[in-house]
Amino acid sequence: WSNFEALEAVAADWNDIYPGVLINYTRVSDYNNELDGMLSSPDKPDIVAFGTTSYYKEKEHLATELEDLSDIGLNTSVFRSGVLSSAMYDGRMLALNWGVLAPGFAVNNDLLASLGLEVPTTHEDFIKVCDALKEAGYVPIQGCYIDVYRYLLMNDRDAHIASESDQNALYKMFDEAQEGCGSYFDPEFRTMFELRDKGYFDHALNTGIEDIYDLNILHFFEGNTPFLATTTETFSGMKKRESKSEAFTTAPFQYSFVSLPVANETPALSISTLTGLSIVKDAPHREWAEEFFRFLCTETELNKMASVKGVPSLTSSAQDDARFASLMELPNEKVLDSGSYPVITLISVPFEDTMWRIATGEYTTLEEAEQGFEDELKNAFH
Repeated sequence: WSNFEALEAVAADWNDIYPGVLINYTRVSDYNNELDGMLSSPDKPDIVAFGTTSYYKEKEHLATELEDLSDIGLNTSVFRSGVLSSAMYDGRMLALNWGVLAPGFAVNNDLLASLGLEVPTTHEDFIKVCDALKEAGYVPIQGCYIDVYRYLLMNDRDAHIASESDQNALYKMFDEAQEGCGSYFDPEFRTMFELRDKGYFDHALNTGIEDIYDLNILHFFEGNTPFLATTTETFSGMKKRESKSEAFTTAPFQYSFVSLPVANETPALSISTLTGLSIVKDAPHREWAEEFFRFLCTETELNKMASVKGVPSLTSSAQDDARFASLMELPNEKVLDSGSYPVITLISVPFEDTMWRIATGEYTTLEEAEQGFEDELKNAFH
């Protein structure tokens, strides 16, 4: 990030204890490709941003150049159950993660209330609410064409995968692109056809939203979008952009981030993490870097980082941000760590491509979607 107010907030607390130890950060223009060179440089940094599931040019080499954080005395008991898997790489804890990255929907709560509607908590209610919105002249689900169909059913799809007791057999089926494996996602494919055919989204409208961040947010602030399919990361940028929207400034409204039961009976949440922080091996100020990580790895400071960034925290304590209240109320069994399910990574690209082709009308039947998914799976991995 070119600005990192979340880190600055923690650095301010740090300087109350260590006023002479300053923390500076620098944005690197081509981070994915340049990180490897930074770690090999004579003037290497102490700390770098690193995500174990992100793409880097030399990830395997990077992993050998980062310190195992499980050896420095972090109090990892503050984290919510299961989330540490996103920090692990090759059996080592390489990142100190702090914020939840999850798909879902920004919802215009005041718009729903004006029509006597509430955020749906069952699939049946979701259909009823969307029908009511359509009748009132609204397109229920909107979002930038680049990723709206990617996020629309991601929580439902991942919960479907996570419900399988034999993950190895499921992985084998998709890894081998076994004939007929596309039918596994019939519930999601059928739902996508239904959403399209009922007019719950409008591809032409979505195509007019040309940016996944600024223009997406400003479109939502126009006030006519009931549900914006997005992520917590994009949602985190909304507060600071309220003043940039003339429409929102003139007619502000209450909004929140929710998971909707688009295909499944009740909402689920598939979480990963925002890019975390890692300590470079043989860092110039290694002991200070380790001390800073021990300071950061507390509920107070981790929650502060997440709150300032505007995303849910990874700690087990509640988040103050009322915009995420419904996420905090989800039962534990409905919240899954996507990094714990290799199948999700395996099928993501073919699945998203199939969603796109259904949305645009290229696929007109369930059989076409099944076969298209299988073809994409073969092309991607074989």
